[in-house]
Amino acid sequence: MMELMGRIDKAIRKLEVPISEDIKTHKVLDDEISSDSNGPTALKHLLQQSSIIGHLDSLGLLSSDSLFIEFGAGRGKLSHWIQLASNNDELIDFLLIDRSNPKRKFDMYHRFDTQGPKFERLLIDIEHLDLGIDFNGVSLSEPT
Repeated sequence: MMELMGRIDKAIRKLEVPISEDIKTHKVLDDEISSDSNGPTALKHLLQQSSIIGHLDSLGLLSSDSLFIEFGAGRGKLSHWIQLASNNDELIDFLLIDRSNPKRKFDMYHRFDTQGPKFERLLIDIEHLDLGIDFNGVSLSEPT
């Protein structure tokens, strides 16, 4: 194993690909990030989610007719924040995929018509997921 790791490290060093750090933020998480009730782990996750959403926004991906798939969704917090950042756009769909059904899910905030788009949750291990199947009449493997 050590030999393999050494070979991988040597190959990576030959690539000489500069890796830049581009940490973004999004205003939808500002209040939550500044709250004193978050511990270090929760704060780390909030900062990561804020950067992901900031990147999505800067690329213009928080727009209508989008499908967001959250793999290993757990409680679905990332999708929850994306939904809020997209101004409750009714034309955005959310598919949360996880192998278990955790308690205190954030998709509970999106069960009613007045709460923006609905979230669908698939309980399946990612290794068994076939993205070629239809989801509400839309094939995930073919562009619509």
